[in-house]
Amino acid sequence: MAKHKDRTDRRLPAGVLRSDRATNGPVRKGQPWCYRVQLMVHGKRIAQRFPSDTEIGAINDWIRDQRGAVKERAGSVVVKGTFEADVENDYLPQVSHLASLRERAIDIRRWATLFKGRNRNTIKPIEIRKHLSAWASEGESGKKNRHGRALRARPLSESSLNHRLSALSNFYVMLNGKRGYNPCLDVDRFREPDRKINAIDFTWVRKILAELPADKVNSAIIRCLAWTGMRPSQLNRIRRSDIDLTHATVFVPAAKGGRSNPIALPKAGVHAFRRLIKFADAGGYRFADHRTERTDQGFEQRTVNWWVKKAAERAKYPHKITTYWLRHSLATHMLEKGASTREVQHQLTHSSLDLIERYAKVTRAGLSRVMSRIV
Repeated sequence: MAKHKDRTDRRLPAGVLRSDRATNGPVRKGQPWCYRVQLMVHGKRIAQRFPSDTEIGAINDWIRDQRGAVKERAGSVVVKGTFEADVENDYLPQVSHLASLRERAIDIRRWATLFKGRNRNTIKPIEIRKHLSAWASEGESGKKNRHGRALRARPLSESSLNHRLSALSNFYVMLNGKRGYNPCLDVDRFREPDRKINAIDFTWVRKILAELPADKVNSAIIRCLAWTGMRPSQLNRIRRSDIDLTHATVFVPAAKGGRSNPIALPKAGVHAFRRLIKFADAGGYRFADHRTERTDQGFEQRTVNWWVKKAAERAKYPHKITTYWLRHSLATHMLEKGASTREVQHQLTHSSLDLIERYAKVTRAGLSRVMSRIV
C-alpha cells in the first residue's frame, strides 16, 4: 500500500475521502486505496478519483478549478425572462433569414449587455436616450482590432446610432407586436446628412469589368454584383436553386430591409451567373446550400474589393472604388435608361424610395439631355 508523504494528509479537505480502490468502500487493511472526491457546486455533482500518492495540495487546486469553472458556466447561462434571454432565445431565431443578420445580432447584443438582467418591458425611453447620447458624444470604449489592441473611442455617426435604435425597435416589434410596448417610439432618430452617392458612368464600369481575368472565380463574383446590383451579403446567401437562367431571374432570399423578391438579369448578368455556376461545378465556389460548415460564409467582401481596385487601376480609373460603387452605378444607369423609381427599388431590393430619389439626383445630366430634345 502506498504511503502518503505529505503530513497534511491527516486533515483532508471537505468532500475528500479515502476509499478502497476496488469497492469504493472503507479502506481495507493491506488493500490498495485512493482518494475519492465528491463535490456539489450550483446543483451539479462532481466526482473524481486520485491515486493514493497524490498530494493534498494538488487535490485542493483541482477542487478550486472545478468550482471556478462551474460558477463561470452558471454565470454565463441566461435567465429566462431577462433581456439577454429574449435576444438569444426568441428574437435572433426569428430574424435568422435576414441577409443583415450578423450586423443585427451585433447591434442588439450591445443593448443586451447594457440591459443585462432586466425585463424588456421595464426599460424606459430616457434610458435609451442616455446611452445613445453617450455614444454620440464619447463613442464606445473597449473595442479592439483584429490584433487585440484597444481602439480609441470615437463618437458614432448618425447612421450608426440610427442603426442601433432600429435594431432595438425591431426587437420590441417582433416580441411585443406593432401595438405592444415599444420605448423606441418615444426616442427621436438622429438627422442624417445626405451622403454622397458613389456612382460612376457605366462606361467606366464596363472598362473595369473588361480588365478582370476570365479564369478567376472572383471575377465572376464581381460581374454578378455589377450586373444585378446585389449587395455582397445577398450574393453570399444565394442558393443554386435561386438561379433561373431560363427566365433570366435570380431570387434574392432576403434583403437588408427584409424584402424577398426575384430580380431580373440582363444578358451580361446571365453570362456572369453561368460562369459562376461553372466554377461551382468544378469545386471552385460553393453556393449557400452547398456549404457544410457553419463557419463557411462564402467569399470575403474585402477580397472582392481588392480585385475591383486592381481592375480599376488597370483601366486607368483615377479614383477609389468598391463593390458598392457598382451597385450605385447600376441604379443611376437604370434611371438614365428610363427605368422608374419603383423598378429600381425592386431591382436593388430597397425597403423605401428615399435612397432611390437620391439616385435620381445624380442623373440630372440625363434629364438635361431629355429636356434639350423638347422643342
